[in-house]
Amino acid sequence: MALQQLKKDPSIIITKADKVNITTVLDKEWYDNKINKMRDDEETYKPLKTNPTASTTEDVNKFINNLLESNEITKEASFRLKISDATTPPDYTDYQNYTKKTSLSDP
Repeated sequence: MALQQLKKDPSIIITKADKVNITTVLDKEWYDNKINKMRDDEETYKPLKTNPTASTTEDVNKFINNLLESNEITKEASFRLKISDATTPPDYTDYQNYTKKTSLSDP
């Protein structure tokens, strides 16, 4: 009931924490500033030309199919591992897609 009341407050954001299964309540202005600061950090992040969700999903599912075909995993395991409903996290859809730079050769 308290969560429903909090959801009505436009000055806060309610979301799940990144690494644990808990709900967090954040000040919206602080959250927006934090996201913008991270996004603008060109030493760590670079803009993506396209959203990689669909192609990454396809690559993962192909990899799982290969494991199944080579009998390295069971059909049940492949069913559990395959991605069927990947979406861009809703909290980030208002921002351009960014990714961390992962190698020294990234511009």
